[in-house]
Amino acid sequence: MGKTSNSFAVYTATGRFLAMLCNFIVPVFLTRVLNQTDYGLYSQFILLLGFTGSIFSFGLQSNLYYFYPPADNVQRKTLLGNTLLSMMALSILAFVFMEVPFLSRLFVKDDLLLQYVGIIGICVLLNVPTYILFPLFVIRSDKRASVLYPSIEVFIKVIFTIVLALLYSSVRTIFIGLLIVQVFLCVFTLCYSFAPLRNVSAPWFKWSLMKDQLRYAVPFGLSVVLFTLFRQLDKVICISYISPAEYAIYSLAFYGIPGINQIYDSVSEVNLLNMANSYRDGDKKETLELYQSFCSKLLSFSAPLILVVFLFANEIFSFLFSPIYISAVPFFRIYIFSFLIGALGAGTVIRASGKTILTLRAYLYSLVVYLPFSYVSIRKYGVWGAIITAMLGIIVPKLFQIFYEKNILSVSIKEYMPWRRFGTIVIISILLILPISLGHYFYHFNVWMAIGISAVYLCIVYYIEIKRGLFLINYETLHTVLNKLIK
Repeated sequence: MGKTSNSFAVYTATGRFLAMLCNFIVPVFLTRVLNQTDYGLYSQFILLLGFTGSIFSFGLQSNLYYFYPPADNVQRKTLLGNTLLSMMALSILAFVFMEVPFLSRLFVKDDLLLQYVGIIGICVLLNVPTYILFPLFVIRSDKRASVLYPSIEVFIKVIFTIVLALLYSSVRTIFIGLLIVQVFLCVFTLCYSFAPLRNVSAPWFKWSLMKDQLRYAVPFGLSVVLFTLFRQLDKVICISYISPAEYAIYSLAFYGIPGINQIYDSVSEVNLLNMANSYRDGDKKETLELYQSFCSKLLSFSAPLILVVFLFANEIFSFLFSPIYISAVPFFRIYIFSFLIGALGAGTVIRASGKTILTLRAYLYSLVVYLPFSYVSIRKYGVWGAIITAMLGIIVPKLFQIFYEKNILSVSIKEYMPWRRFGTIVIISILLILPISLGHYFYHFNVWMAIGISAVYLCIVYYIEIKRGLFLINYETLHTVLNKLIK
């Protein structure tokens, strides 16, 4: 089977980046329209929607990356039907979970948020099936949908949120608006999934094929549940132990850096297909080369961006959220370094090899340390305990995954990572930011100066990386894609 071009990652990344730009507006706007308590409730609502959606989707959609490409249309219809019907069943289970009081109170103890559990339950019911869309965009190589869907989805949510906030200044009305949007997204998901294969003569469900999918998906699904716990448990626990106003501060620590997650997800999806094909063909050397290229290119994009955002974090937060949220900066600065861990791409080789049970083991072993630490640290130290818990939940499972992956590829830790390329990227990024840091120490930069200096810094670093063949995409690919996007 042919390789999926890395240039396709640019299309999926573009779609997610446009979505991010739309989504970028909401916290900036709501922190000015709503008080801290109401904005904290909004953040908790969004957290629970994503948290329960990730858990109850169970990562089932990921089996399509492995089974769908080599299948014919008859098998594809059944694979798709198996996956979507299973996800719809899980969405009903999620709805029941949110509506049964003694179950929902396991995660929601705040009385203010409990008022909206019913709306959250319906949103989760409609949200879980939509998780199948991004795998379908990639495996169908649907460039147009990859670019347009994410941005249109978020744009509609932003419009509903802003208009309803301006008209009513009520979080309940905002939540109802988000529920209406979720109905439309669910309908689109069903139409997009079924329409291309509706004339293919094949059953929508076949248990024998479902068993093969489950063998792949169940270990990975349990890993997704654990991954969600490791990434979100600190915030869920915070709902019970800190006020909505404090949560409003803490939630902004995870505002992230525009573009990084979108680039990570898009490049990872495309490389996962290529790595799975290479590993399936028994070519471990090519699998390793694809993996190392993937990691170094992610770091080439993220390292300089992380450094410059860390430097100008105070200016960014004062401008975006007003000075009353400046206390979120220390937590934000700690969190953004988690993106460097993400650039290692740990877990990708495991997924490409189909040995998803190893990811499950990594999270289970990490859980022994993480779970008791999270409760104790957050109850005793509040948001500081929470941010330490968040970083621990990101780092520890990755260490176990790295250990497993080097064994899968039969290499040492020295051969596993492109350490020389990593070193070159880090040295270039640090050397060029040192004079900026010195100037920032002695002089006050307003936000516009900070943006201008950051843009110049990034352009210089990325230009050097492109010349050295280290950047995310090479010059020829960049030029071709930009021309196509302009057209």
